[in-house]
Amino acid sequence: MGLDKVKSIKIGNTEFVNTYALNQDLKELKEKIPDFGGIIGQSVIQKANWLIDYPNKKIEFSSNNLSDKSFTNIEIERKDGSPFTFITINDRKYKAIIDLGASSALSITKNSNLAEDLLKMHQFENIEKDNYTIGGGVQKTTQKVGKVPVVKLNTIENENVEITIKNTSNIRIGSAFFKDFLVYIDNTSGNYKIKKVN
Repeated sequence: MGLDKVKSIKIGNTEFVNTYALNQDLKELKEKIPDFGGIIGQSVIQKANWLIDYPNKKIEFSSNNLSDKSFTNIEIERKDGSPFTFITINDRKYKAIIDLGASSALSITKNSNLAEDLLKMHQFENIEKDNYTIGGGVQKTTQKVGKVPVVKLNTIENENVEITIKNTSNIRIGSAFFKDFLVYIDNTSGNYKIKKVN
């Protein structure tokens, strides 16, 4: 990928100035998405506070605070700029990265102790999926998919969470994990906050 500094990027009426951007021909996405212009990445996201309403498929962003006291603060630990937090499955705590660019709910590292425990305790099936990665394009992969009754993200319980066991370097909390939540990325204070709405 090439690296450029873009003088102006507009989302609606809001202008983001002097933003670093990677450039690459993402032909697989251009073929599938009409008028595809790119992916909004961390260099843009870090310049505002973002409120993502997953149930209603809406995003709001501002330099002001968009949350209130009904949101629960999520403990975040940053490593190389990536947000890590903790989940609890079967009373055991695990470190996981919040990856809202991942479409799955919760991805577990193949051949890990957690994957082995879950395969013994719950029913999983092999599913062939198209997996898209930037730089790798679309690849067909076979993954094990099943459901776990409860996964806790800090103190919040999420029920009937779909688990995907696959080749991944970290446990990943993807966007589908938050299908019943509002997610607030508070870049003013460096926190993530969530609120269950269904």
